[in-house]
Amino acid sequence: MLFPHFNAVLVERVFTECGVVHIVARTLEGSVSCPDCGLPSDRVHSCYERRLADTPVGDQPVLIKLTVRRLYCENDRCGRRTFVEQVGGLTREHGPAMCPRGKSRGAARRPAATTAQPARPLQAPPKRWAEGLTNAIQLHSELQALGYRGSYQIISDYLRPRRRRRIRVVGPAPPTVRQVTGWIMRHPDRLSESEGRQLTEVLTHCPELAATHRLVRGFAEILSTRTGQHLKDWAVSARAEELPNLRSFATGLEKDWDAVVQGLTTHWNSGPVEGRVNHIKMVKRQMFGRAKLPLLRKRVLLTAAR
Repeated sequence: MLFPHFNAVLVERVFTECGVVHIVARTLEGSVSCPDCGLPSDRVHSCYERRLADTPVGDQPVLIKLTVRRLYCENDRCGRRTFVEQVGGLTREHGPAMCPRGKSRGAARRPAATTAQPARPLQAPPKRWAEGLTNAIQLHSELQALGYRGSYQIISDYLRPRRRRRIRVVGPAPPTVRQVTGWIMRHPDRLSESEGRQLTEVLTHCPELAATHRLVRGFAEILSTRTGQHLKDWAVSARAEELPNLRSFATGLEKDWDAVVQGLTTHWNSGPVEGRVNHIKMVKRQMFGRAKLPLLRKRVLLTAAR
């Protein structure tokens, strides 16, 4: 037989073009054993075309276009997820089958066909992967521009193990608005080392927050040390900054300036009065709908006499 290694495939077409004999064939239907575990499988993953160069016939080159199947391995314990069926005498895994060339076509077995394209992608994927390109579609397009004729599925299968091994490093989440507000409002001595470091980083990257922190700490110093005589300088500094909320706060202080200065200077304040007002409101809410005014009056007066 002229082509004995074609017994295992279905030849669909043979034609000559530009002095080259083209043979179009595909593998037969049926189950194929996994090369690792040996379990037969007929579940097809995909199909792709392999181009194989055979020995010339009558001084004419022979090009074989063979469509092969990639199948799933049904064995969960097997290390392979998919495998490509091989044709004895034509192909082998990751390359062509090589046989010694005979002295004559009839006296010896035909030499195995050699592949016209690499079984694996070109060297571009590892290099481009290292450069940060992980999109299989884009990689396949770039390889096609370099002359690669394989399918997209080959590139996708080639990159799948690399995607599994890749470790994504996720940086720490930035602090929330509530956290930064709490750090600014608290005394620096009450911040932990980590909170102080994060607050410093935030203030370094945001001049507006740095100005806000400086003004807040200045007002807190006046309030805690009762140095109301410095309030005027603080209000001037607050109005000089492009901070609408603090500027509005400084303007509101000027509406009752004398009282504010006295409250920030002397030991006398309206705290006890405000506390008594809050207590009366609490008693009123407790007795709403339960008693009339005389009982409410007695509770308020008796509590105030304590």
